[in-house]
Amino acid sequence: KEHRPHHEDKEGTVLPIDDPFWLTWMGPNGWGCKCGVRQISEPEARRRGWTPETRAPDVPDVPFENSRTGERTNVPMGIDPGFASNPGQTRLNNVAALLKGELDGADEARAISAARDLARSPMVKAVSEGKVDSYTPIAVLPTAPLERIGTDTRVVTMSAQTGDKQFKKHPDVKPADYARVQEGLLSGQYVEQSDGRWQVYFRSSNRWWRAAFKRTRDGKEIFLLSFHRVRAKDAERALKKR
Repeated sequence: KEHRPHHEDKEGTVLPIDDPFWLTWMGPNGWGCKCGVRQISEPEARRRGWTPETRAPDVPDVPFENSRTGERTNVPMGIDPGFASNPGQTRLNNVAALLKGELDGADEARAISAARDLARSPMVKAVSEGKVDSYTPIAVLPTAPLERIGTDTRVVTMSAQTGDKQFKKHPDVKPADYARVQEGLLSGQYVEQSDGRWQVYFRSSNRWWRAAFKRTRDGKEIFLLSFHRVRAKDAERALKKR
């Protein structure tokens, strides 16, 4: 049986489970499509040619007009209209919740090490650019400030809404910079604001940075609100007011 050329082109694609590619390219991808995926181990992925530098196939959008309603939309090339979604759309949120639970359950050293790795993952990159409608853990609070802040969780998460705002307001902050958030939580100086809001000022690569976050009233969540460079005099002024 003949297969769609665009589908055949994706045969053998190996990417991490949290790569944004799977948001749209998750079979079936059209009427009668038999495409599927399976989860494999990292050793098998490497045997199949995957490396940390492997990037997802480029899938441009093409225009589509609904002949019945006249509505015009863009759909990924090779995917039938209406199929451009992951059947388990909640999967990313489930993965994020699982990761958050694992980070909360691990001892502090392991949690910090895992958070550092996670901050460099494709998922954090996608969320920080507002490309996926989900959230991701991005750092963990060490014990000392955690007791001051008073939460049931130590995991700081970033939402796609924050990522999109950051991407537009602070374009100089690149996805790789979010790995600095963890370093800031470990070495920075905390400034309490109001209504569960905190700011952390720290130096990295000879520059001052500020990470702002907020705990929910029930203490079950901590959300990153903003992250960007600041002028030295602004950081010093804020720290004097503590």
